[in-house]
Amino acid sequence: MCSDASLQTKNECQAADGCQWDQGDACGPSAVCIASEAGLPTLFCICSVGNMPDPAADNAALAPFAEGCVQAPYPPPLPPSVPPPPSSQGSGFESVLPLAAIIFGIMVVVLSLAALTALVAKREQSARWLRHSATHDQVQVEHLSDGQWHVFLSHKWMTAQDQVRVIKQRLNEMLPGVRCFLDVDDLQRRDAGGKGAEVLANSRNFLLFASHGFFGGHVPPSRPCMVELFKALERRLPIMVVIEVEDLHMPLSRPQLYEQMRELDQPVVEANGEPICDARGKQFPSMYHKWGLIDVATGRCSTEDGEDPLLGGPPLADQLYARVFPDGVDPIEWCRLGNYQDVSMRLIAERLLEPALRGKTVLQGELSFERPTLPMPSAVNRYHLCHSPHNRGVAAMVDELRCALSLQVEVTERLEEVGESERFLLYLTTETWTQSAESEALARDVERAMDAGTRLLLVHECPGIDMDVSTERGALPFDEVILKTPHHLVARGIYDFIAIALKAGAWRQAGLVFLALDLAGYKQDLRRRFLMKYMHLPGGCGGCGTGVAGLLARLRQGRRTLKAEEVGGNDTLLMSRGGRIVERLQGPSVQLSGQPFGARALGLTVQSGPEGS
Repeated sequence: MCSDASLQTKNECQAADGCQWDQGDACGPSAVCIASEAGLPTLFCICSVGNMPDPAADNAALAPFAEGCVQAPYPPPLPPSVPPPPSSQGSGFESVLPLAAIIFGIMVVVLSLAALTALVAKREQSARWLRHSATHDQVQVEHLSDGQWHVFLSHKWMTAQDQVRVIKQRLNEMLPGVRCFLDVDDLQRRDAGGKGAEVLANSRNFLLFASHGFFGGHVPPSRPCMVELFKALERRLPIMVVIEVEDLHMPLSRPQLYEQMRELDQPVVEANGEPICDARGKQFPSMYHKWGLIDVATGRCSTEDGEDPLLGGPPLADQLYARVFPDGVDPIEWCRLGNYQDVSMRLIAERLLEPALRGKTVLQGELSFERPTLPMPSAVNRYHLCHSPHNRGVAAMVDELRCALSLQVEVTERLEEVGESERFLLYLTTETWTQSAESEALARDVERAMDAGTRLLLVHECPGIDMDVSTERGALPFDEVILKTPHHLVARGIYDFIAIALKAGAWRQAGLVFLALDLAGYKQDLRRRFLMKYMHLPGGCGGCGTGVAGLLARLRQGRRTLKAEEVGGNDTLLMSRGGRIVERLQGPSVQLSGQPFGARALGLTVQSGPEGS
């Protein structure tokens, strides 16, 4: 690259060796020509006016552009005494930029606050908080410092660990700020305040989850559980008992728990009957002696740290039962069904509150406090329910439903009208399938309802913790219901629909509400009840297609008639309700049997000849 600063004019530039002038007269009389040393065409011709920078420095900057001639004129500088005028194109934008930034920032803050408010509102709507039933305000628990606990959760690990963990998780959701001590979670915490029974000195309540293995039963009794219970009794903590009642999880009742307590007072033996002896060869007179919970000097039971739980000496069954199940304090049954578990959790949470709030709270979303409405039967039906006169107790149960929820339920006992009913109600108790001739008549009525395509509504009296009340209700486990049911009904699918369980006490209302919601749900499944299956449905409506989609396309086009040729000769059109076939249309000679419920509901007729049928 060569540069000759002495070439100041056009003529001199053209005369220089290997340089060409390509600027015309745009640069005026003064210019700098930068050319190649090898005599190649001109690379750069830069106008030089006024205080142009050093050409030698420009040469180094322009050296990379060696493949062509690039015009890069410098704008003429203004005299130093005259300040440069502000750019009219950029001054307005630059003045608006700060204001725009402020407005944008404000919008971001406002939108963020709105999103946060919506998120909080959504969380409050979906949160399962415990609220005051009168004001619907959230219930607050007393604030406790580290090392203090609202409730101590005592349980047998083998048979109740999962259940107690659910209780803790749900209490934390219902009562934000509640402190529940669960040994598997909290023994390693620095603020636990001790280990095991030592934590009870800093606990306000004691929850005893009664399952097999706490006092005995199918699982050997637990010494740690009894140590915790004795300490709770010595501290005079309020005790709430939660009992396992479900059939699949070894249910218990209060009489069974009392028998387990009595077993603890008996001399200790091995499973084969051999006596279990102490170091001196003497048989332990009770399990409390084996556990070291009897003061040898006084013969009275004691806590692990030597305190008196105020139970006296063995036998302890009567005193222990009276302290665990005091008069006026009912145990709480543990339920896994969500609707009933909500009731159990509300009762547990209320025991952690001051007595004035008990019975005056509601768990957000709890079914017991819903008040469903029951629409009138659909246009094609006259009744909500049909039930058999041979089903014992069903009429009283329907009256209970009406009174508890103030519902107007249209009911018929006439089996001739079962096809005009939304549901056929079957009430399952100990007397349903055990009355010989009456049960046989009931079975015939159930078959008649199934033949008519009316959906079955099964209601089952489920056992609870109160055995006397359960016996009065005729409650029994559902597997026993199935065993007592006539085999031909089971084979036909009588239990394809899930039965609604009814319980006693505080759980009764939730079951009745669930029953009413199921009964009111016929509006939602009205479309499902007209289940149509087409093995073949030829075209004929210009792109409607075949099968169910083709039929629906025809209906959307206003077609309410299917011609005989639109049903295949060897194919069958089935129209069913509730999964039961109520019409069978065989083409091409189509015949409708009886009152075609599905055809009447859809306004659909089938023509097999000039007159149609």
